[in-house]
Amino acid sequence: GFQNFIIRDIGSFRNVNHLLDMGLRPSIDFGFYYGMLGLLVQRIAFAIFGGSYWTTLGLTGGVLALTVIFWWLLAREFGFSWWNFAILLGLYEMMVGIAYSGPTPAHALVRVLMAYSLLCTLKGMLRLALVLAGLATLAIPSLPIILIGMLCVTIIWQWWQAPQRRFRDLVAQFGPAVVVYVLGVLSFIVVFGWRSTLPSLFPVHGMAMYRAINLGF
Repeated sequence: GFQNFIIRDIGSFRNVNHLLDMGLRPSIDFGFYYGMLGLLVQRIAFAIFGGSYWTTLGLTGGVLALTVIFWWLLAREFGFSWWNFAILLGLYEMMVGIAYSGPTPAHALVRVLMAYSLLCTLKGMLRLALVLAGLATLAIPSLPIILIGMLCVTIIWQWWQAPQRRFRDLVAQFGPAVVVYVLGVLSFIVVFGWRSTLPSLFPVHGMAMYRAINLGF
């Protein structure tokens, strides 16, 4: 992550935090391609612990701890052994390490939230899986959108296959995710304003940036 810290500082969002302190607004006064969840989490952390790299590294340590716990729980689903756990964790670190670019709040959150969402799906806890996928979308509105779509199709299909199709059961499955998502958006509007929040809910700016640097869809 040295290049990000010293040259670009993309991942840590400390440049963005500095711009916010200057009174500038994301997506209006400067380009911003992520959702607001990572920015809000870091903003709160900086307000409590100070805007230093120690705070950023502390958040990274928390993410790594949650990652290890996730692989521990997944290994248990497959019949836990230390060998399985080491293999799963090692493969994950190899895959992530290829494109790792330092402590990135948005990417760290989307990895953890999607991982736990998939774990909940594996365990049949689709309601909670949808809540976590919705939060992941607020971190980066890209791949989690696909996960949300797949979960919605699965929930509706299971509801349709049930012996008694009651509409309130369907509402109960979707309700918590909708409430959490709406509360998140309202929080962003209060903190960052609606003009900054609205573009962050869709992948429009990110897709435009990818096209500009010839990275395709």
